Amino acid sequence: MKKRLCVLALAGVMAAAFMGCGSSTSGTTAEKAAAQPDLIEKKSEDVAPSTKPEVVPVTTEAKETGGDGEMISGGWEQASSMKVTDEHKELFKKAQETLAGATYTPLAFLGSQVVAGTNYRFLCKMEASVQELNSKPVYAVVVIYKDLQGNASITESYASEVEVPAQDEMLVGAYDQAANPAMTEEATKAFDLATKTLTGAEYKAVMLLGSQVVAGTNYRILCETKSSTNGSGTGWAILTVYADLKGNAEVSNIAEMK
Repeated sequence: MKKRLCVLALAGVMAAAFMGCGSSTSGTTAEKAAAQPDLIEKKSEDVAPSTKPEVVPVTTEAKETGGDGEMISGGWEQASSMKVTDEHKELFKKAQETLAGATYTPLAFLGSQVVAGTNYRFLCKMEASVQELNSKPVYAVVVIYKDLQGNASITESYASEVEVPAQDEMLVGAYDQAANPAMTEEATKAFDLATKTLTGAEYKAVMLLGSQVVAGTNYRILCETKSSTNGSGTGWAILTVYADLKGNAEVSNIAEMK
């Protein structure tokens, strides 16, 4: 009887030992899972191939804007603002240091062209360095080239015989300088109507220089010109367009800039 009780007691001890081992193993696994909940996910990321698209840098070639917003490499880019900045004035100061014969004052910025450096185009007031009797300042289109070292020089000048009105000139019948160089709706309408019948050259209105009230209105307009016969390149002219009180319009004068 005693032997049987000993056997039963020993069996109970062994069963308790096995249950303790199972509980201990289970607890260890749970602790590991709690400490590293993303263990399986991390392993999956380590071996999974990358699905991210390759980022390729995009380079954009510098281009210029043409007449209808068309991008033309190496062409002239029309100025978004015709305002003459302090930087432009400094450019003129450098360019005129070695220039003799005339003095140029920028009135409006017309555009730029990227070359080995940059070309800048301006409408200017041109005055003779040595004032002759009764000589007055006239309009001129000037191109200034600025090289990569910052040096500047005037490379082109197209002068007209059209006088620049004085700022304080308030004579009746005189031309008033345009406060805003952009073409007005009235000036554009008169220009389009008047140039329909012109032959020999194409004229593109660039800016309104001024107007004169008569029996109707005279508009003075700076234009780019292009020969329609020999294609000799771009030139400049100042057109006077007369619009009468009945809505008719005609070109009364063309002053070529040479």
